[in-house]
Amino acid sequence: YKTPVNLTLSADGSRLYAACESSDSLIVINTATRKVIKEIKVQNQPHGVCLSTGGALIFVSNRGSDSVTVIDAAQLKVLRHLKVGDEPHGLVTDTEDKKLYVANAGSNDISVIDLKTNKEIKRLSGGRGTWDMKRSPDGKSVYVTNNLSHFVKFREPSRSEVTVID
Repeated sequence: YKTPVNLTLSADGSRLYAACESSDSLIVINTATRKVIKEIKVQNQPHGVCLSTGGALIFVSNRGSDSVTVIDAAQLKVLRHLKVGDEPHGLVTDTEDKKLYVANAGSNDISVIDLKTNKEIKRLSGGRGTWDMKRSPDGKSVYVTNNLSHFVKFREPSRSEVTVID
């Protein structure tokens, strides 16, 4: 079993991209025919998948190899692998496709990648278990969920948070 864990659609809805953890692959599906177009080998335990704002690139987080695979959406070929923090999960680009934000669950932080140089330019502190992220409709903020509570005293209610990047 390939274990699809996350997916996203192309802007026009013609393609579905599914990150498959057990097969270390991204499966591309034609939504009209419901047929697999291609299965692309990525790195270890892919988790998150997103498209660049323009749709030219596909980004897949690989939690088992602490990397993001960058794929050409037209050619469906791997271009490169980017090193990020421990156990990357959710990811999103800014509206101008200049930066990629990656939620690193294992290191409780967010990698900020410059998409021109393909290098990490900073690492932002996140909450415990930074998990997923979405960009605001106006593109001014990125919201990051955290799947673990802050540390609290015994028998006190858990305290969750959402991290906001402005």
